[in-house]
Amino acid sequence: MKDTIFLERQLEAAKAAFIQHYDNYPCTLFKQIYCLFDPDGLENYLTPQIFKETLQLLQVVSSVTDEDIYLLFARYNGQQDGMLTLEDLTSMIAPLFF
Repeated sequence: MKDTIFLERQLEAAKAAFIQHYDNYPCTLFKQIYCLFDPDGLENYLTPQIFKETLQLLQVVSSVTDEDIYLLFARYNGQQDGMLTLEDLTSMIAPLFF
């Protein structure tokens, strides 16, 4: 439990550090990030496959596995429908006390 709390604090600190540079336009920032995954704006959701392919294409991480994607979707997919919305992506990026 202690390790979990420590990791949660680190995650929130990283989110806060990221967002502090964009505090004047946070909603625009989240929409811009979402558009990286859906550049045509045709979908209102992101599938695990699109999410993984985009992370790899943008070289956000050196490698990402299907299990990594599953864990992200399990944690942040609010509707538990297997797809991420803009709101889900925002909760992934924004600190809890945003």
